[in-house]
Amino acid sequence: MACCGDLNGTPPSIAFAAESTHCSDCGQALSPYKSQSRVLVTLAVGSFVAREFRAHCRAGRQHPVAAPQRLAELAPPGQRFGYDLIVWVGLARYHRRLQRSEIQAELAHRGIALSSGSVSALCDRFLLALETLHWQRAPALRAAMPQGYALHLDATCDQGQGGSFLCLDGFTGWVLHAIKIASENERELRPAVERTLAAFGDPLATVRDLGSGVAKAVAAVHQRGIPDLLCHYHFLAAVGKRLLDEDHTKLRGQLARSRLRSHLRDLLLLLSPSCVHATVNTPADPTGACVARFPAAGSLPRFDGGSASALRFSRPAQRSLRVVACTLAEPPKGGPFPSKCFGPCRYLLEPLQLLPAGATVAGRDLHPLGHSAFPRRTSNMR
Repeated sequence: MACCGDLNGTPPSIAFAAESTHCSDCGQALSPYKSQSRVLVTLAVGSFVAREFRAHCRAGRQHPVAAPQRLAELAPPGQRFGYDLIVWVGLARYHRRLQRSEIQAELAHRGIALSSGSVSALCDRFLLALETLHWQRAPALRAAMPQGYALHLDATCDQGQGGSFLCLDGFTGWVLHAIKIASENERELRPAVERTLAAFGDPLATVRDLGSGVAKAVAAVHQRGIPDLLCHYHFLAAVGKRLLDEDHTKLRGQLARSRLRSHLRDLLLLLSPSCVHATVNTPADPTGACVARFPAAGSLPRFDGGSASALRFSRPAQRSLRVVACTLAEPPKGGPFPSKCFGPCRYLLEPLQLLPAGATVAGRDLHPLGHSAFPRRTSNMR
């Protein structure tokens, strides 16, 4: 293997020659056959031009052609990306749970530029290689479970979008087999169960939910005398649905009519850690509220624009503010909060009063600055 390159930014060129010097069939010396070049990208070297030199035996065309084994260990035949890069991208995506943009950024620091499509393609190749390795190591995995295994079966499906079907060992938590399915039916689930049993043998028992598709898929296993058990969680969920479904439907309807979820979403926005919210009552607008956002860096407050009157909160936001004000208020020195502070009606009916510094009661006329308070309208700062 030889390497050459220049300082003009051109990728280096690395030559790979066949390691064999004699024919494996007849033992005669090999002669140069042909050469070809391709661009490779590996994690260890980066981008380079691989020049491959093959050799053959002149005794006959039926004799095998010798290819450089070192190049075959770096990258799959005919592909551009090396094995080490495929493994790194796959672990970054599925083990470290990085997004494609984050993977691209880390590789850019290493001098490797990949498009988002290339990252997705490498992730698919990694999964395909991992699946192949999994089935090759199935005998070793089976030997690592000498006490046997409990076959847990579960399918997750979204209506109209398909899902996944898992076969895992209940003792170790190992995923023995996994497939993507269009729906939870026997026709799609049975082949996955049969392949799992062929690779790892009959289980001590099967554990499943109450779905009819899974039940039919393991019917043949149950007929061989293997216990077929129901998952406690799914069983209790089914019983609870029968017992509480009517009451739960009524409660869900009441929550929908009260729009409580929208109020909670407003509260979540107000408590967002990205900015600190401050509510004020301007003298000109005693019942209005505006919001000023203070960036985390500590710079001047930034208003969303317009006047204080134009920045009033919606009714759900004002209710959420009342909840925040009551929650963050300090308890009186004489004891804990009064019991009425925790009444839900208080959050919804009592107005929020945040008094300026120096004021003891609410109202424009009793403001400490009197008529010299802030004007009704504020001009936009350029």
